[in-house]
Amino acid sequence: MKRYAVVLSVCVAMLMMLQGCEQLNELTKDLMSAKQTPQWWIGLQLGYAPKNLVFTKKDIEKGTDRVVRVWNRFPFATEMEFTVEPANEWVLVDPKEGTSAGPWDREYISVKIDDSVLGSLSNTSPLASSIKIKVSDSVEKEVKVRVIDNLQGVGNVIREMVRERIREWLGNIFRWNNRENSGGGNNNGGGNGGGSGGGRN
Repeated sequence: MKRYAVVLSVCVAMLMMLQGCEQLNELTKDLMSAKQTPQWWIGLQLGYAPKNLVFTKKDIEKGTDRVVRVWNRFPFATEMEFTVEPANEWVLVDPKEGTSAGPWDREYISVKIDDSVLGSLSNTSPLASSIKIKVSDSVEKEVKVRVIDNLQGVGNVIREMVRERIREWLGNIFRWNNRENSGGGNNNGGGNGGGSGGGRN
């Protein structure tokens, strides 16, 4: 048991040095909420940032790109291969596949928006799409892509992102509480079945 604790401590120290405290904190949260399935290790292995991309009309007209970084979060695991699949044809990614040997080996994915969407832009609601980063058929992560008419629409996008994070946070709390609840309800609802009808003499 002591040997296991020492190995675990060394691994945590290495992760802190290689990934930094922020990424380690994110990895720890994922470890806590992960379901113990055959694919859980691969799911935790996949690191990526950012989780949201926002483009404006000017960005599209100028051909501006955004970058998504993808990496293997475990320094001593086997090389991780992944593919990148946009949900819509107007989201352009390059390259569409890559590999990473560890946290120091980050693949940079360029993301652009095709100018064919310019006629569809509205100043009231953003166009929404996503990019799936897949390690296997059963393990994937999602980067959300939004296209807005101008920077005035950023407030709506930020509010939507905050609502999504709150829903995700509440969902994690609900799942954590349900993990400890066996579904039997509480035992105090039956009352006292043999109540006394009269006082003592």
